[in-house]
Amino acid sequence: MKDLKVNTKKFFNIYLIVFGILMLIYSAVNPPVPIGEWDDYSLQVASILNDHNLGISDQDVVYFKRLYPDWAEDIDKYCLSGYTTKNGSGQMAWYFPTYSIACIPLTVLLKWLKMPTRYAFSFTNLVVLIAAIFVAFKFLQTDEKRKLILIPVLTLNPIVFYIGWPSAEVFIYSMMVIGLTFWYNKWYKRAAFFISIAGMLNVTIMSVGIIMIAEYCIRIIAGEKKEEPWNRFLKKELVEGIKYGCCYIIGVIPMLYNYYNVGHINLTASVDHFTYGSESTLSRFWAYLWDFNYGLLPYYSLLLLVAFALIPISVSKKNIRYFEWIFAFIINALLYSIMVHINSGMSGIARYNVWGTLLLIFAVVLVGIDDLGEELMRISRAMIGMGTVITTIIVFMYNPNTAAETNYLRFTPIAEWFLDKAPAMYNPLPSTFNSRTTHVDGGYSYELPVIYTAEDGYVRKILASSENKDELLDQLSSRDESSQQWFEKQVADLNGEVSYISVPRNKELCCVNEYSLGVPIVFREEDYNATEFVAGGLSNAEDWGTWNDGKQVILRMKTQSSKDTLHFYLDCSVFNNEQDVEISVNGNDCYHSESYTGDGIEFDFENPGANKIIEVVVNIPNAISPLELGAQDSRVLGLGFKQLVISE
Repeated sequence: MKDLKVNTKKFFNIYLIVFGILMLIYSAVNPPVPIGEWDDYSLQVASILNDHNLGISDQDVVYFKRLYPDWAEDIDKYCLSGYTTKNGSGQMAWYFPTYSIACIPLTVLLKWLKMPTRYAFSFTNLVVLIAAIFVAFKFLQTDEKRKLILIPVLTLNPIVFYIGWPSAEVFIYSMMVIGLTFWYNKWYKRAAFFISIAGMLNVTIMSVGIIMIAEYCIRIIAGEKKEEPWNRFLKKELVEGIKYGCCYIIGVIPMLYNYYNVGHINLTASVDHFTYGSESTLSRFWAYLWDFNYGLLPYYSLLLLVAFALIPISVSKKNIRYFEWIFAFIINALLYSIMVHINSGMSGIARYNVWGTLLLIFAVVLVGIDDLGEELMRISRAMIGMGTVITTIIVFMYNPNTAAETNYLRFTPIAEWFLDKAPAMYNPLPSTFNSRTTHVDGGYSYELPVIYTAEDGYVRKILASSENKDELLDQLSSRDESSQQWFEKQVADLNGEVSYISVPRNKELCCVNEYSLGVPIVFREEDYNATEFVAGGLSNAEDWGTWNDGKQVILRMKTQSSKDTLHFYLDCSVFNNEQDVEISVNGNDCYHSESYTGDGIEFDFENPGANKIIEVVVNIPNAISPLELGAQDSRVLGLGFKQLVISE
């Protein structure tokens, strides 16, 4: 056992050093960017250093620009709570400056060293995270095997996405790691102190303290010695209870500060549209658990499986403490689910979920696993370890630097995979589906139908109601008769409620808009009108036209023409001197040039008939990324689309 303890300590020291160095490199190479509530926190740093108060004045903004010159232009767009302090010192930020105060030492140090001060936020995040993991390893009163499981789970997870954020997520996470470590040890006063520090930045975390207080009281009652007189027992425990209760006072300070200034204990909850929406708290809670974009499931599927499997076992073993921790996890998640703005800015996973998951991690890895026999314990540990590997792969696939391969206005790769391959398995909140399909912030107000189209240009999911039947039948269709019949039945079955239609991969349903023959489809930015006809494969429009992005471009339309043949003319330039270009219409090969040099493409093709789908597929097999040629552009380019005209 002693050898195991020594080896575990050596492994942990090496692991923490390697993890710290890797994250430091990521933080140094990728400077913090204005994201999240960066203005709230960074302006408070400037205000405290400038005039030593929490209100943000015009003078503080001027000082901010000297303190953080890299963000001087960005801060002109700052957005605080809109409330002002009672003493007239300035505007109030949404959040109490606990995290801002923590960032001051490194801000001052970097300024003194004449280094970019914006790094103070990511470096502070990394320092507090490493410190929290060190505290967990050093003070956690459990066996070495559990520590070996817990530490990777606490570090190889989406928390690394937020190290580069000038925001409090990593700080909250770190304070909770320390607080939960002490709660597990039943060091209640220390646990209350650190949970309260985290709760200063998000009041929902104080719900954990309520569960801790309940456990504390139960432990006192259960531990009472009958031979000890009640009066002596009460006197002793009352003093200890008062000391314990005082440890929570720090978590109440922001509530008192807010109430004194504006008459509300929480600024966010005081704004109606933040807490009253069309989607229920329970539906948001469910989304925080299972959504493929921001929920726990993509990152913690095996951990969730073990957590649920432990419930009946804990019942049979009467492991009350496991249910206390699970209940704390559920209550905390339910409380932050009250917030309507679930589709807010995030990196990969939802920000609240980053630190909310800690209760589940501690419950499973430390509390619930005690009830398992040796064989089941080995299986559970293997599943948790495998889950950590899966989570790590996802984190690196999304890019540890703020999950740079994702965007909160677009579906994550995992969510997109399910929508493309198995759309019936993913039914997100309507607002989430709207936000990430139409790429709008929030997405809580939407016009139906909302239609998701996969990369192959075919529709995979539709959000609609019975009022959209005619519009759907007019806008969507298929060249395949059986697919068309299937779609018409799905539309006929729509009732008055908003619901999803999930389109299987074998149904070639697509959006088709009517095209007026002879009218140019223009691809340059100023006159761009190709949106209705492009099914996939084009990049963003520029002042001259639009590059493809990939090896295939798909366009779809329908006309009123009943002519046997139509004429196709595409004015397009070429990337990298010449390209191999193949064009088919409705599956029929119509054009092929192995060395197209940009002199325009034209041909005649068979007209499928009036109101029938015309599907144009442009294949560019030799398209290449400028990256391969030494340029800083990751797109795969071949043709530059300028104008398309189809005529009789």
